[in-house]
Amino acid sequence: MGGITDYGFTYIKLGRHDDAAAIFEHFLSTTDDSENQCNFLLNLAVSHRAARRFVEAERLYLQCLEMSRRLLGLEHADTLKCMNSLAVTYRELKKFDLSEPLFLQVIEISRRVIGENHTDTQAACVGLANCYRDQGRFSDAEPLYLSSLEFARRTKGFSHPETLDSLANLASLNGDIAAHERDRARYVAAEKMYAEAIRTGTETLGRDHPLVVRWQSNFDIDMQAKQVVLGKN
Repeated sequence: MGGITDYGFTYIKLGRHDDAAAIFEHFLSTTDDSENQCNFLLNLAVSHRAARRFVEAERLYLQCLEMSRRLLGLEHADTLKCMNSLAVTYRELKKFDLSEPLFLQVIEISRRVIGENHTDTQAACVGLANCYRDQGRFSDAEPLYLSSLEFARRTKGFSHPETLDSLANLASLNGDIAAHERDRARYVAAEKMYAEAIRTGTETLGRDHPLVVRWQSNFDIDMQAKQVVLGKN
């Protein structure tokens, strides 16, 4: 099944989401193995979410989660992965009343089963931070982003793409707080963080890398907002 999955995910990376979905749908309909069905459901949901078909992704994640809980149990890694993906999808649908408690449940189980310092636990914490941020709950989001950055620096090093992305996320949050509170110091902090992420990313990944391009775009947006919020001086 691994080769099939790799083939489908190659299409997703190429932006050919319908082709990926067609592969997963075909093999979902031809397998009688319950665990394989669950995996193909998960992959099919991923392909729809990548195509921003969030309502269809939600339906598939729910179906996958019910099956995974029954076959593998609530604390299995695959079940937690599905729960986290469903929580992300709820956030993208702005169903925060469903997203937040699901993230909290994933974090609680993950901390108990695989530990605070596992990458999956940290990913769920970042997901919760994003959920808080989307609701304008910046004071709840900030410590989670700071913790994510500290973890990445400690485990990956200062120049790793995941560390730089954590730094850029924190920079973007500071931009949001600056705009909301009309806080010049927060803009200064955001600018310094963006500068570090973009400079190091350009040196290690290249200026045209998608992450560097995204960080530069977010920096430009925040600096334009700064001129509107605070004026040009």
